[in-house]
Amino acid sequence: MRKAQIVTDFTMIIIAAMIIFLFIFSTINKRNDELSGTRTYLFAKQLADQVASAVNTVHIAGDGTSREVVLPENLKDGTPYLITVEPGNRAVRIKWYYQNNQREYSSTILTSNINGSLNFNTSVNLTNVRGTVQVT
Repeated sequence: MRKAQIVTDFTMIIIAAMIIFLFIFSTINKRNDELSGTRTYLFAKQLADQVASAVNTVHIAGDGTSREVVLPENLKDGTPYLITVEPGNRAVRIKWYYQNNQREYSSTILTSNINGSLNFNTSVNLTNVRGTVQVT
């Protein structure tokens, strides 16, 4: 009888320990997902801010100023994205998907006088031509 009680107690302790470890691993997995989402957000923010900064620099510096921006095919963590310049909203907007949900970030630009569109995986030239930023 004493051996049966020891086996039962040992089994209960093992089961309790497994439940605790499952809870801990579940929490760690959720935190990793949150960290991954935050990292992707920061990569997207960095790219949109880089493009907006280049547009603003070309606009402020005046006629004849040029700046080159390289747009990667994907964000640094491999996430596909779509980046656009929205002159009417005075914004550079970047969109991407994370866990089947569309996310987006907008970076403010100082001018609505912009012509052209952004292409991926290329160098984009921004040039101020008589107060209008040309994207080529």
